[in-house]
Amino acid sequence: VVEAIFEGLLLREHTGVSDQDLLPGFEEYLRQSEANLRLQGDWDNATEREKRSRTMFAQEAMQGRIEEVSRELQEVREAIGTSEEVERFIREAVTDYGGHIVDNTNHSAFNLTETPLGLREICDNVETFNARFQLPVDDGILYLTRTHPIVEGLATHVLNAALDGDKDTLAARCGAIATDKVTTRTTLLLLRHRYHIVSRERDEEKQLLAEDCQVVGFTGAPAKAEWLPTDVVNSLLETTPSQNTDGDAARHFIQRVIDGIPDLCPALENFAQERGKHLLDAHRRVRSAARWRGVRQEIRPELPPDILGVYVYLPASGGGQ
Repeated sequence: VVEAIFEGLLLREHTGVSDQDLLPGFEEYLRQSEANLRLQGDWDNATEREKRSRTMFAQEAMQGRIEEVSRELQEVREAIGTSEEVERFIREAVTDYGGHIVDNTNHSAFNLTETPLGLREICDNVETFNARFQLPVDDGILYLTRTHPIVEGLATHVLNAALDGDKDTLAARCGAIATDKVTTRTTLLLLRHRYHIVSRERDEEKQLLAEDCQVVGFTGAPAKAEWLPTDVVNSLLETTPSQNTDGDAARHFIQRVIDGIPDLCPALENFAQERGKHLLDAHRRVRSAARWRGVRQEIRPELPPDILGVYVYLPASGGGQ
């Protein structure tokens, strides 16, 4: 009853009734009640702001476009490589360069003491270490990811040796193998694309130089190349030889590809253009999902793309000749 009386007095006050109409002694209580109401209002406003803040940090703009963002994330993962691919590379490179690996229950022990000095130097002079390629790892066990200094050092050593033309390198810019995975002569090309990324915001323009790599493949002679879909190209990257290949024959088929590069250039330039458009579209989709506006971008490819590697696959039966 008392609360009802007080609320009634407040309502009378807000309807314009003067203080003289109020009962004596209630002025102080009414001032406290009004303060409580203001406090309650501020509390409610803070609650709404907090709800909005949580919604904003939850990226509600992204919720309706999860599939698009997931697709971009998957492409990035495919580009940088999985932990399984990192592990395969490390194991092959270490053993082929003379190192030793002992697999234990929860880690692998690596010994690089018999590998070339240059390899150990670029890996921070580490000779022995214990490592895993998946989480979790125990104390004293290295977690080897694609950005770990040992992984980067080993990859740099292999790549530099290939580009320098070292005869003892594990990787080569050119090669030919005979395999039963192909029925006709097939060639894969490792391309390096270079792009100028031009960003414009209001009247300001910025330019960056970016690089990207792509593997493309075709069957037949360069003059009559029939280009392969991406999934077929990727499957060929896993191919192993089915029989030995004569060195002279390998050089012959590689030279035919090199001589036919002028015939391949129009298609290679088209690959560069399409790759640049694909990367720009992906960037725009992510920006749109994040509601990032006010910046315009375009990509200009440097043509023709660089050919870093030529790899020929010959049918194991010899039909490729």
